Amino acid sequence: ALRWTGHEPGGFVEALLGMNHAQTWADFQTATRQWTAPVQNVVFADRHDTIASLMIGLAPLRDQGLGLVPAPGWTGTHEWTGWAPREALPQVANPAAGYVVSANHKLVGDDYPFFLTLEWADGFRARRIAEVLRSKPRHTRRDFEVLQNDLLSLPAQQIVSYFSMLTPENPWERTALRQLVEWNYRTDRDSAGAAIFALCHVYLLQKVFGDKLGPAFPAYLGQARHALFPLTPFLGRASHRLLQLLDQPDAYWYAAGARPRTRDELLQETLTAAVKTLLETVGDNPRQWQWGRFHQVVFRHPLGETRLGWLFSRGPYAVDGDGSTVAQSAFPLKTPLSFVTVASAYRQIIDLDDFDRSVTILNTGQSGQPGNPHYADQIEPWREGEYHPMAWSRAKVEEVAEERLQLTP
Repeated sequence: ALRWTGHEPGGFVEALLGMNHAQTWADFQTATRQWTAPVQNVVFADRHDTIASLMIGLAPLRDQGLGLVPAPGWTGTHEWTGWAPREALPQVANPAAGYVVSANHKLVGDDYPFFLTLEWADGFRARRIAEVLRSKPRHTRRDFEVLQNDLLSLPAQQIVSYFSMLTPENPWERTALRQLVEWNYRTDRDSAGAAIFALCHVYLLQKVFGDKLGPAFPAYLGQARHALFPLTPFLGRASHRLLQLLDQPDAYWYAAGARPRTRDELLQETLTAAVKTLLETVGDNPRQWQWGRFHQVVFRHPLGETRLGWLFSRGPYAVDGDGSTVAQSAFPLKTPLSFVTVASAYRQIIDLDDFDRSVTILNTGQSGQPGNPHYADQIEPWREGEYHPMAWSRAKVEEVAEERLQLTP
Protein backbone atom coordinates (compact mmCIF):
# COMPACT_ATOMS: atom_id res chain seq x y z
CA ALA A 1 0.00 0.00 0.00
CA LEU A 2 1.24 3.44 -0.86
CA ARG A 3 0.00 6.86 0.14
CA TRP A 4 1.63 10.20 -0.58
CA THR A 5 0.80 13.70 0.62
CA GLY A 6 1.35 14.95 -2.91
CA HIS A 7 -1.96 13.35 -3.88
CA GLU A 8 -3.88 15.41 -1.35
CA PRO A 9 -5.98 18.46 -2.37
CA GLY A 10 -4.12 21.75 -2.48
CA GLY A 11 -0.88 22.56 -4.15
CA PHE A 12 2.30 24.53 -4.12
CA VAL A 13 1.42 26.78 -7.08
CA GLU A 14 -1.24 28.70 -5.17
CA ALA A 15 0.96 28.75 -2.10
CA LEU A 16 3.93 30.12 -4.02
CA LEU A 17 1.83 32.81 -5.65
CA GLY A 18 0.50 33.84 -2.25
CA MET A 19 3.97 33.83 -0.73
CA ASN A 20 5.30 35.99 -3.56
CA HIS A 21 2.48 38.51 -3.18
CA ALA A 22 2.55 38.60 0.64
CA GLN A 23 2.85 42.08 2.12
CA THR A 24 3.23 41.03 5.75
CA TRP A 25 4.42 38.11 7.86
CA ALA A 26 0.77 37.22 8.50
CA ASP A 27 0.08 37.18 4.74
CA PHE A 28 3.03 34.87 4.24
CA GLN A 29 1.87 32.47 6.94
CA THR A 30 -1.61 32.35 5.45
CA ALA A 31 -0.23 31.55 2.00
CA THR A 32 1.91 28.68 3.30
CA ARG A 33 -1.20 26.91 4.63
CA GLN A 34 -2.06 25.94 1.07
CA TRP A 35 1.21 24.05 0.68
CA THR A 36 0.76 20.27 0.79
CA ALA A 37 3.91 18.56 -0.45
CA PRO A 38 6.74 18.11 -0.21
CA VAL A 39 7.26 19.23 3.36
CA GLN A 40 9.75 22.09 3.30
CA ASN A 41 11.48 24.44 5.68
CA VAL A 42 11.35 28.03 4.44
CA VAL A 43 12.89 31.22 5.75
CA PHE A 44 11.33 34.67 5.72
CA ALA A 45 12.51 38.25 6.11
CA ASP A 46 10.79 41.58 5.51
CA ARG A 47 11.59 45.27 5.78
CA HIS A 48 9.71 45.54 9.08
CA ASP A 49 12.43 43.72 11.03
CA THR A 50 10.75 40.31 10.99
CA ILE A 51 12.80 37.18 10.36
CA ALA A 52 11.39 33.68 10.62
CA SER A 53 11.85 30.03 9.79
CA LEU A 54 8.90 27.68 9.43
CA MET A 55 8.09 24.19 8.22
CA ILE A 56 5.22 23.93 5.74
CA GLY A 57 3.28 21.00 4.29
CA LEU A 58 1.30 18.00 5.45
CA ALA A 59 2.89 15.67 8.02
CA PRO A 60 0.70 12.57 8.46
CA LEU A 61 -0.31 11.01 11.76
CA ARG A 62 -0.36 7.21 11.79
CA ASP A 63 -2.17 4.60 13.82
CA GLN A 64 0.98 2.54 13.96
CA GLY A 65 4.52 2.66 12.63
CA LEU A 66 6.53 5.48 11.12
CA GLY A 67 6.02 4.79 7.43
CA LEU A 68 9.66 3.87 6.94
CA VAL A 69 9.14 0.26 5.82
CA PRO A 70 6.40 -1.64 3.96
CA ALA A 71 3.33 -2.28 6.08
CA PRO A 72 0.14 -4.33 5.58
CA GLY A 73 -2.40 -2.28 3.68
CA TRP A 74 -5.30 -4.68 4.22
CA THR A 75 -5.59 -4.75 8.02
CA GLY A 76 -6.36 -1.10 8.75
CA THR A 77 -3.67 -1.01 11.43
CA HIS A 78 -1.33 1.41 9.66
CA GLU A 79 -3.78 3.96 8.29
CA TRP A 80 -3.24 7.71 8.39
CA THR A 81 -5.48 9.31 10.98
CA GLY A 82 -4.96 12.99 10.18
CA TRP A 83 -2.26 15.61 9.99
CA ALA A 84 0.08 17.18 12.49
CA PRO A 85 -1.45 20.60 13.28
CA ARG A 86 0.15 23.21 11.05
CA GLU A 87 0.56 25.56 14.00
CA ALA A 88 2.53 22.82 15.78
CA LEU A 89 5.05 22.37 12.97
CA PRO A 90 8.50 23.78 13.82
CA GLN A 91 8.67 27.52 13.41
CA VAL A 92 10.38 30.48 15.00
CA ALA A 93 9.92 34.19 14.45
CA ASN A 94 12.26 36.94 15.67
CA PRO A 95 14.36 34.66 17.91
CA ALA A 96 16.48 36.19 20.63
CA ALA A 97 19.63 35.06 18.81
CA GLY A 98 18.85 37.52 16.03
CA TYR A 99 19.18 34.99 13.20
CA VAL A 100 17.61 31.82 11.81
CA VAL A 101 19.43 28.88 10.22
CA SER A 102 18.05 26.25 7.87
CA ALA A 103 20.42 23.58 6.54
CA ASN A 104 18.37 20.36 6.55
CA HIS A 105 19.29 19.81 10.19
CA LYS A 106 17.07 18.57 13.00
CA LEU A 107 14.63 21.32 13.95
CA VAL A 108 12.91 19.73 16.96
CA GLY A 109 13.94 18.06 20.18
CA ASP A 110 13.37 14.42 21.06
CA ASP A 111 10.33 15.47 23.07
CA TYR A 112 8.50 16.83 20.01
CA PRO A 113 5.06 15.13 20.02
CA PHE A 114 4.73 14.41 16.27
CA PHE A 115 6.87 12.24 14.00
CA LEU A 116 8.33 14.23 11.10
CA THR A 117 11.29 12.26 9.77
CA LEU A 118 14.45 10.44 10.72
CA GLU A 119 16.30 11.77 7.70
CA TRP A 120 17.74 14.97 9.15
CA ALA A 121 21.18 16.05 8.01
CA ASP A 122 24.02 15.64 10.50
CA GLY A 123 23.92 19.31 11.52
CA PHE A 124 27.54 20.29 10.76
CA ARG A 125 26.57 22.86 8.14
CA ALA A 126 23.98 24.43 10.44
CA ARG A 127 26.51 24.59 13.29
CA ARG A 128 29.08 26.29 11.09
CA ILE A 129 26.56 28.85 9.80
CA ALA A 130 25.49 29.71 13.34
CA GLU A 131 29.13 29.89 14.44
CA VAL A 132 29.93 32.46 11.76
CA LEU A 133 26.78 34.49 12.41
CA ARG A 134 27.64 34.71 16.11
CA SER A 135 31.21 35.80 15.38
CA LYS A 136 30.29 39.49 15.13
CA PRO A 137 27.22 41.67 15.71
CA ARG A 138 26.68 42.89 12.12
CA HIS A 139 27.33 41.38 8.71
CA THR A 140 27.67 42.92 5.27
CA ARG A 141 26.63 41.49 1.94
CA ARG A 142 30.26 40.51 1.40
CA ASP A 143 30.22 38.61 4.69
CA PHE A 144 27.32 36.53 3.43
CA GLU A 145 29.11 35.86 0.15
CA VAL A 146 32.03 34.50 2.17
CA LEU A 147 29.67 32.47 4.36
CA GLN A 148 27.88 30.84 1.43
CA ASN A 149 31.30 29.75 0.16
CA ASP A 150 32.67 28.66 3.54
CA LEU A 151 34.85 25.54 3.26
CA LEU A 152 35.65 24.71 6.89
CA SER A 153 34.95 21.06 7.74
CA LEU A 154 33.84 20.62 11.35
CA PRO A 155 33.94 16.79 11.34
CA ALA A 156 37.50 16.94 9.98
CA GLN A 157 38.56 18.89 13.06
CA GLN A 158 37.41 16.00 15.24
CA ILE A 159 38.64 13.09 13.15
CA VAL A 160 42.11 14.50 12.39
CA SER A 161 42.79 14.93 16.11
CA TYR A 162 42.84 11.13 16.50
CA PHE A 163 45.32 10.67 13.63
CA SER A 164 47.71 13.17 15.24
CA MET A 165 48.68 10.54 17.83
CA LEU A 166 50.10 8.14 15.22
CA THR A 167 53.86 7.58 14.65
CA PRO A 168 54.11 5.82 11.27
CA GLU A 169 57.43 4.31 10.15
CA ASN A 170 56.83 4.67 6.41
CA PRO A 171 58.26 8.00 5.14
CA TRP A 172 55.35 8.62 2.75
CA GLU A 173 52.92 8.07 5.59
CA ARG A 174 54.88 10.48 7.79
CA THR A 175 54.68 13.08 5.02
CA ALA A 176 50.94 12.56 4.63
CA LEU A 177 50.37 12.68 8.38
CA ARG A 178 52.30 15.95 8.68
CA GLN A 179 50.19 17.51 5.92
CA LEU A 180 47.05 16.24 7.61
CA VAL A 181 47.78 17.55 11.11
CA GLU A 182 49.04 20.91 9.78
CA TRP A 183 45.96 21.30 7.60
CA ASN A 184 43.64 24.24 8.33
CA TYR A 185 40.51 22.06 7.80
CA ARG A 186 39.48 24.08 4.74
CA THR A 187 38.47 21.86 1.85
CA ASP A 188 40.05 23.95 -0.92
CA ARG A 189 40.51 22.08 -4.17
CA ASP A 190 44.30 22.65 -4.07
CA SER A 191 44.60 21.34 -0.50
CA ALA A 192 46.61 18.19 0.20
CA GLY A 193 45.15 17.94 3.69
CA ALA A 194 41.62 17.83 2.30
CA ALA A 195 42.55 15.01 -0.11
CA ILE A 196 44.26 12.95 2.60
CA PHE A 197 41.37 13.49 5.00
CA ALA A 198 38.73 12.47 2.43
CA LEU A 199 40.54 9.23 1.67
CA CYS A 200 41.08 8.49 5.36
CA HIS A 201 37.42 9.24 6.04
CA VAL A 202 36.19 6.80 3.39
CA TYR A 203 38.62 4.06 4.38
CA LEU A 204 37.67 4.47 8.03
CA LEU A 205 34.02 3.94 7.17
CA GLN A 206 34.89 0.85 5.16
CA LYS A 207 37.04 -0.66 7.89
CA VAL A 208 34.60 0.11 10.71
CA PHE A 209 31.27 -0.75 9.10
CA GLY A 210 31.95 -2.59 5.83
CA ASP A 211 32.45 -6.19 6.92
CA LYS A 212 29.82 -5.92 9.67
CA LEU A 213 27.00 -4.64 7.47
CA GLY A 214 27.82 -6.63 4.35
CA PRO A 215 25.37 -5.98 1.48
CA ALA A 216 23.65 -3.22 3.51
CA PHE A 217 26.85 -1.19 3.77
CA PRO A 218 26.41 0.99 0.62
CA ALA A 219 22.89 1.97 1.67
CA TYR A 220 24.14 2.86 5.14
CA LEU A 221 26.56 5.28 3.47
CA GLY A 222 23.68 6.93 1.61
CA GLN A 223 24.27 5.31 -1.78
CA ALA A 224 21.03 4.85 -3.70
CA ARG A 225 20.25 2.37 -6.47
CA HIS A 226 18.85 4.81 -9.02
CA ALA A 227 20.79 7.12 -11.31
CA LEU A 228 18.32 9.98 -10.72
CA PHE A 229 18.94 9.88 -6.96
CA PRO A 230 22.55 8.77 -6.44
CA LEU A 231 22.57 9.79 -2.77
CA THR A 232 19.97 9.39 -0.03
CA PRO A 233 19.42 11.36 3.19
CA PHE A 234 21.41 8.63 4.95
CA LEU A 235 24.53 10.37 3.66
CA GLY A 236 26.36 11.49 6.78
CA ARG A 237 24.61 9.10 9.15
CA ALA A 238 27.56 6.72 9.20
CA SER A 239 30.02 9.59 9.62
CA HIS A 240 28.11 10.85 12.65
CA ARG A 241 28.19 7.36 14.18
CA LEU A 242 31.91 7.09 13.39
CA LEU A 243 32.63 10.25 15.37
CA GLN A 244 30.85 8.75 18.37
CA LEU A 245 32.85 5.53 18.11
CA LEU A 246 36.23 7.23 17.85
CA ASP A 247 35.83 8.47 21.42
CA GLN A 248 36.42 4.87 22.49
CA PRO A 249 40.01 3.49 22.49
CA ASP A 250 38.58 -0.03 21.98
CA ALA A 251 35.29 -0.95 20.34
CA TYR A 252 33.79 -4.01 18.71
CA TRP A 253 33.38 -2.05 15.49
CA TYR A 254 37.15 -1.64 15.15
CA ALA A 255 37.63 -5.38 14.59
CA ALA A 256 38.68 -6.76 11.20
CA GLY A 257 36.53 -9.84 10.98
CA ALA A 258 37.51 -12.01 13.94
CA ARG A 259 40.71 -10.04 14.54
CA PRO A 260 40.33 -7.32 17.19
CA ARG A 261 41.95 -3.92 16.61
CA THR A 262 42.61 -0.95 18.83
CA ARG A 263 41.69 2.53 17.63
CA ASP A 264 45.32 3.36 16.87
CA GLU A 265 45.74 0.15 14.84
CA LEU A 266 42.60 1.01 12.90
CA LEU A 267 43.82 4.55 12.23
CA GLN A 268 47.27 3.35 11.15
CA GLU A 269 45.80 0.86 8.68
CA THR A 270 43.54 3.62 7.38
CA LEU A 271 46.45 6.00 6.84
CA THR A 272 48.38 3.27 5.05
CA ALA A 273 45.46 2.63 2.68
CA ALA A 274 45.01 6.35 1.99
CA VAL A 275 48.69 6.90 1.20
CA LYS A 276 48.75 3.81 -1.05
CA THR A 277 45.85 5.31 -3.03
CA LEU A 278 47.63 8.67 -3.32
CA LEU A 279 50.83 7.06 -4.60
CA GLU A 280 48.99 4.85 -7.09
CA THR A 281 46.59 7.47 -8.48
CA VAL A 282 48.53 10.75 -8.20
CA GLY A 283 52.19 9.84 -7.78
CA ASP A 284 55.05 10.37 -5.38
CA ASN A 285 55.06 14.18 -5.50
CA PRO A 286 53.21 15.37 -2.37
CA ARG A 287 52.71 18.79 -3.99
CA GLN A 288 50.29 17.11 -6.37
CA TRP A 289 48.19 15.43 -3.67
CA GLN A 290 45.43 17.95 -4.22
CA TRP A 291 41.76 17.58 -3.33
CA GLY A 292 40.71 18.76 -6.78
CA ARG A 293 42.34 15.73 -8.39
CA PHE A 294 39.72 13.56 -6.68
CA HIS A 295 36.86 15.99 -6.12
CA GLN A 296 35.27 17.03 -9.39
CA VAL A 297 31.86 17.85 -10.80
CA VAL A 298 30.31 17.17 -14.20
CA PHE A 299 27.19 19.05 -15.29
CA ARG A 300 25.40 16.31 -17.19
CA HIS A 301 22.66 17.08 -19.66
CA PRO A 302 19.99 14.36 -20.20
CA LEU A 303 21.44 13.95 -23.70
CA GLY A 304 24.97 13.92 -22.35
CA GLU A 305 25.31 10.13 -22.67
CA THR A 306 24.87 10.23 -26.44
CA ARG A 307 27.64 10.67 -29.01
CA LEU A 308 26.91 14.39 -28.89
CA GLY A 309 27.44 14.51 -25.15
CA TRP A 310 30.33 16.96 -25.55
CA LEU A 311 27.83 19.47 -26.94
CA PHE A 312 25.40 19.26 -24.02
CA SER A 313 27.39 18.41 -20.88
CA ARG A 314 30.21 20.35 -19.22
CA GLY A 315 33.12 19.21 -17.08
CA PRO A 316 34.75 17.70 -15.21
CA TYR A 317 35.79 20.64 -13.04
CA ALA A 318 37.74 20.48 -9.79
CA VAL A 319 35.66 22.01 -6.99
CA ASP A 320 36.05 22.96 -3.34
CA GLY A 321 34.09 21.71 -0.35
CA ASP A 322 32.59 18.40 0.69
CA GLY A 323 29.31 17.10 2.09
CA SER A 324 29.69 18.78 5.48
CA THR A 325 30.78 22.28 4.44
CA VAL A 326 28.46 25.26 4.03
CA ALA A 327 29.52 25.36 0.37
CA GLN A 328 28.27 21.83 -0.02
CA SER A 329 29.60 19.46 -2.67
CA ALA A 330 28.77 15.95 -1.52
CA PHE A 331 30.07 12.80 -3.16
CA PRO A 332 29.47 9.06 -2.64
CA LEU A 333 31.52 7.82 0.32
CA LYS A 334 33.22 4.98 -1.53
CA THR A 335 36.46 4.21 -3.31
CA PRO A 336 37.54 5.12 -5.83
CA LEU A 337 36.30 8.62 -5.07
CA SER A 338 33.80 9.65 -7.73
CA PHE A 339 32.13 12.79 -9.02
CA VAL A 340 30.18 15.25 -6.89
CA THR A 341 26.48 14.42 -6.90
CA VAL A 342 25.07 17.16 -4.62
CA ALA A 343 26.13 20.80 -4.91
CA SER A 344 24.57 24.24 -4.72
CA ALA A 345 22.70 24.91 -7.97
CA TYR A 346 21.95 28.50 -7.04
CA ARG A 347 23.10 31.10 -4.54
CA GLN A 348 21.52 34.45 -3.82
CA ILE A 349 21.83 37.26 -1.30
CA ILE A 350 18.93 39.68 -1.00
CA ASP A 351 19.52 43.25 0.18
CA LEU A 352 16.26 44.28 1.85
CA ASP A 353 17.41 47.90 1.98
CA ASP A 354 17.92 48.08 -1.79
CA PHE A 355 16.71 45.08 -3.76
CA ASP A 356 18.70 46.16 -6.82
CA ARG A 357 21.88 45.55 -4.82
CA SER A 358 21.03 41.85 -4.49
CA VAL A 359 23.38 39.32 -6.08
CA THR A 360 23.09 35.79 -7.37
CA ILE A 361 24.89 33.02 -9.26
CA LEU A 362 23.89 29.79 -11.02
CA ASN A 363 26.20 26.83 -11.32
CA THR A 364 25.86 26.62 -15.13
CA GLY A 365 24.13 29.41 -17.06
CA GLN A 366 20.86 31.21 -17.66
CA SER A 367 20.24 29.73 -21.12
CA GLY A 368 19.24 26.15 -21.83
CA GLN A 369 20.38 26.38 -25.45
CA PRO A 370 23.78 24.76 -26.19
CA GLY A 371 25.84 27.25 -28.11
CA ASN A 372 24.26 30.25 -26.45
CA PRO A 373 26.92 32.41 -24.75
CA HIS A 374 24.93 32.13 -21.51
CA TYR A 375 24.65 28.33 -21.57
CA ALA A 376 27.61 27.75 -19.24
CA ASP A 377 29.10 31.18 -18.58
CA GLN A 378 28.47 31.09 -14.81
CA ILE A 379 30.40 27.89 -14.10
CA GLU A 380 33.73 29.60 -13.49
CA PRO A 381 32.32 32.44 -11.33
CA TRP A 382 30.36 29.80 -9.36
CA ARG A 383 33.52 27.76 -8.77
CA GLU A 384 35.36 30.88 -7.59
CA GLY A 385 32.61 32.02 -5.21
CA GLU A 386 31.74 35.08 -7.28
CA TYR A 387 28.33 36.68 -7.89
CA HIS A 388 26.65 38.93 -10.43
CA PRO A 389 24.06 41.68 -9.82
CA MET A 390 20.43 40.60 -9.78
CA ALA A 391 18.31 43.34 -11.34
CA TRP A 392 15.08 43.64 -9.37
CA SER A 393 13.18 46.83 -10.11
CA ARG A 394 11.56 47.39 -13.49
CA ALA A 395 13.86 50.33 -14.18
CA LYS A 396 17.00 48.29 -13.43
CA VAL A 397 15.81 45.36 -15.52
CA GLU A 398 15.19 47.67 -18.47
CA GLU A 399 18.64 49.19 -18.01
CA VAL A 400 20.58 45.92 -18.17
CA ALA A 401 18.38 43.82 -20.46
CA GLU A 402 20.28 42.30 -23.40
CA GLU A 403 17.39 40.77 -25.30
CA ARG A 404 13.63 40.85 -25.24
CA LEU A 405 11.24 38.00 -26.03
CA GLN A 406 7.75 39.12 -26.93
CA LEU A 407 4.94 36.56 -26.85
CA THR A 408 1.77 37.37 -28.82
CA PRO A 409 -1.48 35.38 -29.19
